[in-house]
Amino acid sequence: MSALSSTPAWWDRFCRVMLPLWEGFSTVPEERLFQGLLEAAVSVVPGAEAGSITLLLEGRFRFVATVGYDREALQRVSFAPEEQWGFCRRGLSRVRQVGRPEIEAQRSAYDAARGSLLEVAGRMGEIRSVLVAPVFHDGMEIAYLHLDSFSQEAFPSVAYELIEAFAHQLGLLVSRRRWQEALRWQARHDPLTQLLNRHGFEEAVAAFQGPGHSLMVIELEELRRINQRYGRPRADQALQHMAGVMASSLPVSSFLSRWEGGTFVLVLPSEEAPRYLEGLRQQLPYAWRAGTAGLEGDWEAALAHADFALRYAKSHRRDSARFEDLRALYERQRVLLAELEQALASLSAPALRLEFQPVVAFPDAQQVLFLEALLRFAEAPPLEVLALAEQHGLLSALTERILDLALSEAARRGQPVSVNLSPAQLHPLLPEAVARTLARHGLPASSLVLEIVEAAFHEDCLGLIQHLREMGMAIWLDDFGSGHSNFERLLCLPIDGIKLSHSFARHFTSPRGRYLAEGLVTIARGLKLPVVVEGIEEPEQVKAFYSMGFSWGQGFLYRPFPSRSAS
Repeated sequence: MSALSSTPAWWDRFCRVMLPLWEGFSTVPEERLFQGLLEAAVSVVPGAEAGSITLLLEGRFRFVATVGYDREALQRVSFAPEEQWGFCRRGLSRVRQVGRPEIEAQRSAYDAARGSLLEVAGRMGEIRSVLVAPVFHDGMEIAYLHLDSFSQEAFPSVAYELIEAFAHQLGLLVSRRRWQEALRWQARHDPLTQLLNRHGFEEAVAAFQGPGHSLMVIELEELRRINQRYGRPRADQALQHMAGVMASSLPVSSFLSRWEGGTFVLVLPSEEAPRYLEGLRQQLPYAWRAGTAGLEGDWEAALAHADFALRYAKSHRRDSARFEDLRALYERQRVLLAELEQALASLSAPALRLEFQPVVAFPDAQQVLFLEALLRFAEAPPLEVLALAEQHGLLSALTERILDLALSEAARRGQPVSVNLSPAQLHPLLPEAVARTLARHGLPASSLVLEIVEAAFHEDCLGLIQHLREMGMAIWLDDFGSGHSNFERLLCLPIDGIKLSHSFARHFTSPRGRYLAEGLVTIARGLKLPVVVEGIEEPEQVKAFYSMGFSWGQGFLYRPFPSRSAS
C-alpha cells in the first residue's frame, strides 16, 4: 500500500480547508487568519458546532476569533493566566475534552460581570462538551483553541487528531505574530537604552495629539570625554544610567527617545518641564544641556526650535534654555542665514567682505609683517557668522570664500595675508581648498599665514596643522594668554609666531605685568618665535611695549582698511 493511500481521510479535508489560509499566510491580515482558521476547524472537526480562539495579549487571555458566539461582546471579557480561561488547566500540554459537569462548575467561578457576558454572548448554558487544545511559545501557554458542541457529550477520536493539526497551525500564526512584534519593537527602539529610537519617536509624535506640550532636546555633554578616557563600555553605561533616570521621572502623557549619540528627545506637558529639569539637576551626575520649545503642531519645527535653544544654552554655558525666550534672536539668525546663503551662492557679494588690519613694526609702523583678514558680514560679529555657517553646513564654503578674498588682496598688494581659522574650520579637506585657492591666484604658500587658537592644537587636528605648515604656510598661535594658555606647549607646537591676547595690552603696563611681559619676550627670543601684541590703541602703548622689547603690534591704532575689490 502506498503512503498516499494510507493517508487519513481527515487529512485531505484538513489540507483543502487550510490551503486558502496557507496561500494568504504572509498577506492576509492576522485577524482574518485567526477567524479563517477557526471557521475551518469548526467545519472539519466532527462534532464541532462553535468555537473560539483566545490569545495572551498584554498579560491576559482575550478573544481574537469566535464562531457561533457574539464576538464583539466577548472582546470585553479577559482572563488572567492563572485563571486559565475556560476549561484549561495550567501545564496542560495535550488536547483535553471537558464535559457538562466541569462546564457547570466553571459557570459559577466567574464574577458577575464576566459571568453575565459569557452566559449570553458565550452561550455557556447551552454547551454540552468542549475540546481544548493549548498553544505554546517558548514553553509558555500563549493561546487556546476551543471547539464546542451543543448536541453531543463527547467528540470522536479523530477530532483529537484534527484539533491538534489546527492548533499547530494556530501556533505558527502566533509565532509569526510574536516574530513580527519583536521586529516592530526592534525597529522602533534603541537596543542600548530600550527607549524609543528616532523612528519610534517620529511615529509616536506624528500620532500625538496633546495640547499644552513641549518638545525637549537633552544632550549628555560628557559622552565624548567618557568615551575617550574610559572606553566605550563606560560610555554605554553612562547612557544607560542617564536613560534610566530620565525615564523614571517622566511625567504622565510624555514619551522619551534616544535620538543619536548622547542626545535624547522627549515630549512632555509644558507645565512639567521646569520640574522635570530640576529633577535631572538633582539626580544626574553628568554634565548635560537642554533646549525646550512648545509643540504647536509641527513637531519638526519644534525640534528645530528646541535644537536652537540647546545651542544657545551651550554657547552661553547654561544648562537649559527656552526657545520662546529666544524667538527674536532666532528670527534674526534666520534672516542672517538667508543672506549668507545668498552671498555664498553669488560670485560677487558685497555683503560678504574682508577688512585688513596691518601687523606693523614698532615704533614707527613703517614696516608691515602681514595683513590680518577680518571678516565683515551684515553687521554680525564674525564668531556668530562662523557658528551659523557651521550649524547649517556652510562652513567649508565660507572658509574657501574667505581664503579667496584674502589671497586676492595678497596678490594685488604683494603682501602676505593672515586668515583666522577656528577649530571647526580645520577639516581634512582644508589643505586641498588652500592649495586650490593659492593656485587660482598664482601665489606661493608663503603668501598665506594661518592664525589658530591653542584649543585647536589637539590630537585630532595636530597632524592637519603640521601638514599645512609643511605646505609652506606660516602657522601663528593666536590669542595666547587667554583661557588656559600653556607655556610648556610652546616647546612642541608646530608654530612660527605668537599673537598675544588683547588682555595683555591692558595689563602689561602695570608693574607686575611688565615683569611678565619682559619674561615672555625672553622666552620667545629663546625659541626664535616672533611675537605680535594685539589691542594697541594708544601711542603710549607703543612706546611702553617697545621699551619692553616687543617688535610687532596691531590694533585699532592702525586702522583696518577694506579690500580694494570691496571699495
